[in-house]
Amino acid sequence: ITCSVRLWQRPHVKVGGRYPLAPGEIVVTSVLEMSLADVTPELMAGVDTYKNQTGEMIEGGIAGTINLRTRVPFDATGQLFQDGANMNYNDFSKKWTPDANVFYSNRWETGAGEFGIMGNVAYSRVVTASQGIQYGRSAIIDNGFGPDGPETAYVPYSINFLDNEYDRRRLGIAAAAQWRSSDRKWLATLQFNRSTYKNRWEERSFGAFGLGPDLYGLGVRTRVVGAGGNLDERIPVPAPGTPEFTFDSDGNFQSGTFNRSNAENSFWWGNTDGTNVGFGVNDQGDPMFNACYNWGATPTCEGTAPNFTYAPEVGTGSRMNNNKNMTQDFAANLKWEATDRLRFNFDGQYVDSEIDNYDISVEHHSFANVFLDASGRYPRIELSAPTNVNQSDGFLANPNNWYLRSVMDHLEESEGQQWSFRADGEYDIDTNWLDSLKIGARYADRDQTVAWSTYNWGATPTCEGT
Repeated sequence: ITCSVRLWQRPHVKVGGRYPLAPGEIVVTSVLEMSLADVTPELMAGVDTYKNQTGEMIEGGIAGTINLRTRVPFDATGQLFQDGANMNYNDFSKKWTPDANVFYSNRWETGAGEFGIMGNVAYSRVVTASQGIQYGRSAIIDNGFGPDGPETAYVPYSINFLDNEYDRRRLGIAAAAQWRSSDRKWLATLQFNRSTYKNRWEERSFGAFGLGPDLYGLGVRTRVVGAGGNLDERIPVPAPGTPEFTFDSDGNFQSGTFNRSNAENSFWWGNTDGTNVGFGVNDQGDPMFNACYNWGATPTCEGTAPNFTYAPEVGTGSRMNNNKNMTQDFAANLKWEATDRLRFNFDGQYVDSEIDNYDISVEHHSFANVFLDASGRYPRIELSAPTNVNQSDGFLANPNNWYLRSVMDHLEESEGQQWSFRADGEYDIDTNWLDSLKIGARYADRDQTVAWSTYNWGATPTCEGT
């Protein structure tokens, strides 16, 4: 849940009239709009908005302040009990998951004053899945596909098929107690809130890379120009024995089987004498890659100089993220009407918040000729034996034809604690030009430790020695 008001940019958000230390404020990239997801729906009593700041709102936001009022025992006129449960079903994940909550509140008149208690427990689990198809950056290619091709063409660098699963669990616990004196001059309130949020998600992907020109690190206005122009060596070509690429009337790529040109010796896969230079061998002991250059080639090269080509890469990816957030706060408030005109309000709060996160991804790559058909509702690919790559028998089903491309991990173990205190006094004057005079003081002591690693991506080395 997020709380925002239209046309209000970056308001400050309070919960129960206080400024909580939320998990989102511990991370290195702190947020200015705090998420309210840690407050269970049953605790919401109302929302107050303040466009103009007053003197006691010293912590106000740029555009104003929003206060989410939470329920306390004296909000109800008597005993109140409610419960609820429902089941969620996701079409993709094919799983049912529960939501449940219980809320109880009551109040009593005694000889020592009026007492009230309140408790709330809410649990939610949601298992969802999503699927997607993602193109990599499309290159703008001018006059790159001969006289029969489009004057300007758009070819994606890659295509990736994604499958994601999410398992979210949230447990919220809240309790409150109140006491009001018989003369109604004293009102004391104790509150406790704890929210634990766990989110585990996994992503699996399969894609093809190096289809169109690789423009990584180049400006968005970069254009690839054929016939010896800018970056023309990166223009893809059809695999040997396959039809020419097709495009729609706007120049968008439609279909074809991709290869990467080596007419200008852009790729070096070893010596032409067939010796293994460390790029791996197949199960017959032959070098995995043919050495095919415009000045010479091994006898096994497919094609003729200078028009040698290589198959693009295909790859699988697997990513797993485990995230746990915990926020709990203890608060006490005392209100005292000293006289008919003089009132005091004392408030204290302790907040404890923690984040635990582990994120890791692994990619394996191989090689294949990739036929891409983008003419239908959804793009599809077909894979065939790679040009000038001597794979072991079994094609992509053989683990020997794959290599570990990269690994990335990320860790976070952050925590924060905050003590805050507030004291206010108000005196009614009731003159023609002044209603009352308020005075107050604030104190807060925050201690937080941010243990946040970088996203440590690295290519895995395949060579031995130095």
